[in-house]
Amino acid sequence: MTSSLLSSKEQSMVPDMPELETVDFDMLVEDWVYHGEGNGSILFAYAGRDSRMQNQLLRLVKGEEISSDSVDSLAIAANNPADELLPEKEVQKRLAKTCESLMYTNKVIRSLVGDAYILPQRLVHVTASFIDSLNAAADQLRPAHRTHKRADPRQAFGVIIFDMVGSQVKGNDKVCIEIKPKWGFLPKSEYISEKTSVKRRVCRYCLHQYLKHGADKADSSFCPLDLYSGNRWRMEHALDCLASSPQNNLRVFVNGGIVGSADNGGLDTDIIPEWALLKQQIVDILLSDGILRKLAWLQSRLDHLDIEGVYPRYKRAIENGVLDGSQPRIKDWLHACSAFNMRQEDAQPSANSSLDAVDDRQAVLEFVLSATLKDISILIQIDSWPKSASTGMTCNSDNEKNNLPNYKIAVIDTDAKKLAKLPEYLEKDQKIVEYYLQCGPDPFDQKICTE
Repeated sequence: MTSSLLSSKEQSMVPDMPELETVDFDMLVEDWVYHGEGNGSILFAYAGRDSRMQNQLLRLVKGEEISSDSVDSLAIAANNPADELLPEKEVQKRLAKTCESLMYTNKVIRSLVGDAYILPQRLVHVTASFIDSLNAAADQLRPAHRTHKRADPRQAFGVIIFDMVGSQVKGNDKVCIEIKPKWGFLPKSEYISEKTSVKRRVCRYCLHQYLKHGADKADSSFCPLDLYSGNRWRMEHALDCLASSPQNNLRVFVNGGIVGSADNGGLDTDIIPEWALLKQQIVDILLSDGILRKLAWLQSRLDHLDIEGVYPRYKRAIENGVLDGSQPRIKDWLHACSAFNMRQEDAQPSANSSLDAVDDRQAVLEFVLSATLKDISILIQIDSWPKSASTGMTCNSDNEKNNLPNYKIAVIDTDAKKLAKLPEYLEKDQKIVEYYLQCGPDPFDQKICTE
């Protein structure tokens, strides 16, 4: 296995891209096992014997379910590489899509959240037959609601990324906690209408629970603002609420395997070793590290208009030709991040209430960046289960930092959201509020979420 850079031919396929690191490795189907997936990608963990690839994941882009005939037409001979079977223009298109996704995380999100939270990623050549075989091996392991999409055998390149969960590490009790914290603020935009003003009092997650689960809210009492609060009691309470009804917002792994699943879909904290201490350690780490403070600040500052304020700007930008509805390129995202960061540096502490100087294009791109940050997951890797109680010291003290376990934090699920989906965002926002007002609690009994 060697590391290299894209060839000059491959580099020329993707304009605006800096050089990207690739890994040359003999990709054998039997060395990879299904790990998990989201809506847009599927992950396989390396289970082979080569020490140089230990603790690595392969991320493949998903496409709509395609027929076996379509797969066969892409792989005439099982051992032929996909980039020999596809027309060069199609290879270029697939490579460009993979590179855009990789660079969005490596460059754009990194410029916002910082270097420490971004896992290294490398490109690797994959074949259509290799991907088709992985799909077949994973079919019986995948959640039923995900099976309408499979790894796209036409992509030609996958991404190798470090495995924080430790899927193939055995015997050392390495712990990984995955948290999807969601929105960390209450919108304050002047463009929020009187009809939807409940958004100023009840956070997006709590509003959305009624549309997702009906008036009973699926018995979930989790509020993201508790997790983001910086208050130890509220943060531990939020984790307990997630343990009772995690949905897709909390998972606990030991050596790569999910632990603590209860019959009702929650986490059975009685069978998770030292849950009370683990919960305290998670809070200690989050308080000391500051990733949640950073996320909440970025989310709210990038989404300063709310969808009700940004959508008219989106329409105007389309009508005036400032935007054409196509997805921005990496250089466009980086320019938007640079302009945003410069504005924050120049702003007074109380600034950001009046943003007339932000043009339509910038406002729209900032909103879409915020949409990514509202949907990311945080991975916290801890060397082993906690053995002693949390010290409870002041969170910023050197003493507490010295008493923290060895840990690593990374953010994942950082793909760019589609610019063309802004009309859907507005429609969904209105639907969430309308359903809550119709089916939610009486106005006098409505929960007030507190930042």
